Amino acid sequence: MQFPLPEQSLTKTRADFRDVEFRKLIAQKGLNVKWTQTAQCPCSLKTEDLNMDIDYIGASAPDKSIDSSFNNACTVCSGGGKIYHSPQNIQAVVTGAEGDYLNARFGGYRDGVINLTLNPEHLPAFGDRFELLDSVMLYQEMIEDNGQDTLALRFPIQQRTLALASGNKTVGVTYCSYAVNNETSTNELGQGTHFDVVDNKISWRANQKPENVTKFTFSYYIHPSYICVGFPNSVRDTHVRFKQTIDVNTPLPIRIQAKLEFLEGAT
Repeated sequence: MQFPLPEQSLTKTRADFRDVEFRKLIAQKGLNVKWTQTAQCPCSLKTEDLNMDIDYIGASAPDKSIDSSFNNACTVCSGGGKIYHSPQNIQAVVTGAEGDYLNARFGGYRDGVINLTLNPEHLPAFGDRFELLDSVMLYQEMIEDNGQDTLALRFPIQQRTLALASGNKTVGVTYCSYAVNNETSTNELGQGTHFDVVDNKISWRANQKPENVTKFTFSYYIHPSYICVGFPNSVRDTHVRFKQTIDVNTPLPIRIQAKLEFLEGAT
């Protein structure tokens, strides 16, 4: 059974959203963001490749294998299953940073979630990465020594200029220590004394790197990066008749939720 409705008069004054005003807001107040898109990596293995063929519900000959995992030797995704591609700098209005307390693997964090309002042309997919280029946060990391004169940390180190009592000071690493044979040293290593930050990496000064180090610990500034985890307002299309005789379908800016990348999957 169908339920047709009577036609409504559309000749009276109506309130239309003007997408140009939303775009101006993003251009004026939006933060600079590096948006990197994602796609699923086709390197996944089937159970038959692992000699694990099983009959499962819904299987039909000849394909009785299922995708089980990604190839850890893949040079594109390194076993993570994601291809990061097409990075570009855009603007986004950032609001509503919030989250419940989380006991994560590396200590206590808030399960940081933010809202991002984007132009409709920048419609993201689940898993896309957003790096806030105008902002920094302090990140803690423990890493094994690579035996080289330079050491790349998980995230690129960002330099921050601080207005201190002694004057302005630019720093990227706020703390560094190390362990030898699992015994933590009481010596603190400092930026500008033992190492410099070059190309967003640790660059050891001559004869300043401790010997026989097993692990380092660093506290350093990073651009916070977030992963798209929800689409609360991903569809914001409306009909507009501003200075026109017919309705025109107009996409409006969208709002998504994104979670701190280093907390994704933390337990």
